[in-house]
Amino acid sequence: MLQPIGQFEVVAYCTEQYPHICGGNAYTYTGTPVQAGLTVAVDPDVIPLGSWLYIDGVGWRQAQDTGGAIQGRRIDMAVETHGEALEWGVQDKQIWIMEVQ
Repeated sequence: MLQPIGQFEVVAYCTEQYPHICGGNAYTYTGTPVQAGLTVAVDPDVIPLGSWLYIDGVGWRQAQDTGGAIQGRRIDMAVETHGEALEWGVQDKQIWIMEVQ
């Protein structure tokens, strides 16, 4: 069952492995590889790690990572390329969380 959790600021970062503004590591806080189209970083005080999220206009992503800049109602979303990250910029999106029963 999906539970709406409201509007979040969604920022994209790329998974390209060379030094540039996106930065980032190859592995998430939970130990899984960062995967474009799957991995998002969240504030675990707001969204539990491992949760499945539905981002309006984007689709399903999993809360696999954290980060120093990820506080409150902000999510970092992994995308393939640096160009995609720049094109996305920062967007406000409605988020739903899959409730485990």
